[in-house]
Amino acid sequence: MIDYLPKYIIKVVIGTKWKTERPYLEGGIFLEKHVLSQIHFHWGADMTEGSDHTVDKRRHPGEMQVTYFRSEYMNQEEALRHPDGVVMVCYLIKYGVLPDDRLSWVIEGFPRIREAKTNTRIGPYPMSHLMPMFHEDYFVYWGSLKTVRGESYIVRWLVPRITLSASFEQMKEFRKLWNPWDEPNLRNFRPLQEQQDRHVFFISPHWSQYNSLLPIPRVPEPSISVLSPAYQANLWMLPPQNAYMLPEPEPEEQEAVVETEEE
Repeated sequence: MIDYLPKYIIKVVIGTKWKTERPYLEGGIFLEKHVLSQIHFHWGADMTEGSDHTVDKRRHPGEMQVTYFRSEYMNQEEALRHPDGVVMVCYLIKYGVLPDDRLSWVIEGFPRIREAKTNTRIGPYPMSHLMPMFHEDYFVYWGSLKTVRGESYIVRWLVPRITLSASFEQMKEFRKLWNPWDEPNLRNFRPLQEQQDRHVFFISPHWSQYNSLLPIPRVPEPSISVLSPAYQANLWMLPPQNAYMLPEPEPEEQEAVVETEEE
């Protein structure tokens, strides 16, 4: 759960330019188009830490956060002033034995940005190569974003179950980057926050919920389903896949018929 605290954090940020329309999010929980703004990364000092989010109480070595804002606003700064303006899609980076090609072209530029506040060019590459597409199996909640200037904004956070992966050598490249004091920038992730009154929604779960990041189908555990009062009053609104919850019709009373037989 993220609630950004005022803190000076050094990150790797990817900014992009397009000659045509920007990549965007649309559909699912979004009624409006959200365009891509920037991408940045968080990591830790070893393979047991680094991600801002945890799922199933597990922390991973890194996290890639992709910022989008509603297309009707001029830029990200203006969108932050609106409670529905900014969406952050957070891809957890899990440990993988083999290097992940999706991260290789980003890490390729790290030797040229070893010092803080430097930049370089990478690509061009299609953004779809770096960001896995998804339309189901993701968590969403409303959280806050606080800046070093003490400003606070409302942001929607999405955490898809689909993840990136990085080898041990790839994660070491993140820790070779320097902070402004010419020291290795070993960690830049945020401390976990309490859930408090925030609600986390699991959208269109496709795989088993037993382990949210391992897409392994499992036998579902028995559960008790209860119709809400709204559905009880309007049974016709119940989705077809929940038809098993419809109450069985009461047997009709039949009149007894007595016949006599002639001998």
